[in-house]
Amino acid sequence: MAGVSALVAAAAPYLLGASAGLQVLGGITGASEARSAGQAQARAYEQQAQTALAQAKNKAAQERDKYNRLAASQRAQFGASGVDVNVGSPLDVLADTDAEGAVSAMQLLYSGELEAWNARQKAALAKSEAKSRASSSLWGGIMGGLSTGLMGAGQLGILGGAPGSGSSLFSKASQGALKVFGGK
Repeated sequence: MAGVSALVAAAAPYLLGASAGLQVLGGITGASEARSAGQAQARAYEQQAQTALAQAKNKAAQERDKYNRLAASQRAQFGASGVDVNVGSPLDVLADTDAEGAVSAMQLLYSGELEAWNARQKAALAKSEAKSRASSSLWGGIMGGLSTGLMGAGQLGILGGAPGSGSSLFSKASQGALKVFGGK
């Protein structure tokens, strides 16, 4: 039994170091995964923005074509009835048709641009949130590893004091701090 105790005592610092290292590694891995997920989400939102713009351009072109066909039909009707389309009311009607077509197409484009802007804002937010999650994961791993290492070192007496006595560099420092503030 004494041999096992000596073996455990000899291996304890290495096990604590490995445990602390694994916590840090877990933090690094979590940070990398958070970054990757955020970038993937941002790419998806950017694709959504590009799709919205392409669809808006297509709809606007279709709308312009629709109004061009309407204007051509109006010209044909005016011509069939013997009206000169280059003066007076027929000209006003054709101008109104052209204006309505242009405004309708611009509204469709603007709607697509707003949708694309919204998607790009979501992409920026996804990147920001991923950066925050990555930072949190990394610092969590580092602090967890540091905590494990320091607690284990204190228990093993590596930082001063006898192993398991509760007396170490940190307990003495905190007692001194307590005395300054009127504690025990």
